[in-house]
Amino acid sequence: MKKLLTLFIKELYRIGIIFYLIIGVCYSYQVNAQVTDKEFIKKAYIKAYNYYLEGKYSKSLAFLDANSFVNRDKSNEFWYLKILNLNASKRSSKDTMILLDYELKEFLSTVNYWNFNLKKYSDVLKISIDQSVFIQNDKKNFQLLSKKLTNKDSINLKLRMGYISAYIEDVPNTYFKNELLVISQDCKDTLETIRKTRNLLEKQARINKNLKSIGNFSTLELSYSFTGNSNNLGRINNESELESFLLGKPYGTNQPLMPDLVCGISLISFDIDFPQAKRNKLAIIWTLFDVSFHVFKNKNTEFLKRQKNSYETVNASKIYSTFLGTRIGLMHSILIGNSKAISPYWQLIPAINFLNYTYQYEITDSQGAPINRIVTTNAHKIVLSNELGVKFYFNHHLYISMFVQLRNYGWNNKIIQGVESVIDTYENSKLINLFGFRIGV
Repeated sequence: MKKLLTLFIKELYRIGIIFYLIIGVCYSYQVNAQVTDKEFIKKAYIKAYNYYLEGKYSKSLAFLDANSFVNRDKSNEFWYLKILNLNASKRSSKDTMILLDYELKEFLSTVNYWNFNLKKYSDVLKISIDQSVFIQNDKKNFQLLSKKLTNKDSINLKLRMGYISAYIEDVPNTYFKNELLVISQDCKDTLETIRKTRNLLEKQARINKNLKSIGNFSTLELSYSFTGNSNNLGRINNESELESFLLGKPYGTNQPLMPDLVCGISLISFDIDFPQAKRNKLAIIWTLFDVSFHVFKNKNTEFLKRQKNSYETVNASKIYSTFLGTRIGLMHSILIGNSKAISPYWQLIPAINFLNYTYQYEITDSQGAPINRIVTTNAHKIVLSNELGVKFYFNHHLYISMFVQLRNYGWNNKIIQGVESVIDTYENSKLINLFGFRIGV
């Protein structure tokens, strides 16, 4: 029994020695591991700090984050170093500012003032104060730059865009960079709208000016027109047909008062505009003096004489008359391009018509004696005619028009025989169509 007890004690002693040896080895490994890790952390800190001193803040931060030194180091030295790097590079971007703000709040709420290096803790406090001041100033500047403009003109908008651009360039880490860029873009869009609106207004002003000048005033117009049926007078065979023609009555199979040629001249034409609409305008047009000269070709000069002067007459191969009046009506102008226009119009023509010369012819009485008769214009009568046409303006004043005139030809002549003995008068008007063109300046 005693022998067994001795063997048990020896075996227990041997097991105890082995246990202590194992514990010693483990402790030694742990101590060596701790020493090795501390040396590695120390070297890493020196490397990250050297990056910081060299101004390689991004490289220093990347090194710290890659090895999670902030979490591995229980002394918070790496955390402090990370804050220094973030503070040094905070002007680079808004994201850096946000990260710095987060790290400062976490550090100050976690690290005990009394368990950390006082100078380094003071550095963190100073960085935090500067950060708070920056945020307040940044907010004030944003409020100034985002203040609603009372007058959104080009100058104020350009000034605001300049201020925003300068502020973002000077403070690239502003918290309100995105908002300021939106405001700047709004200013740019508003400027573009103002520019387009101004261009449209200027363009419309030019259009209105050009449109107003269309037909505004012209000094001279020349016209040529025809009836479409030449030689209407034909041949007058006797005195009866001659008198019928001179009085405007039908003679034979011919229609009376159809001139072969009509030339006209007009002076001083202007318009009075109604309110305009884009490229269209309606206006009253008035031509003050309108004169046209009518020529009737006489194939038979046997009967009719024209008084050349007080003592002499000549054969009248042509009969001349004048149409004197004014034209007033409406014109609708459509501007094409900058100065060209198409202008359909209508005008009323109150006028008088008279012979240019005194004409004579002879007849024989029942006894074969010659009797001299004189044809002259009776008291003038105003007749109304109409003109329809289209003017083609090449610039503000130069134009060519094509027209048709529905002319009342009020040829009011009288035939005198002897001493103021009126043989006959004829005052009815005849409607004739004249087709022609006119050029005006």
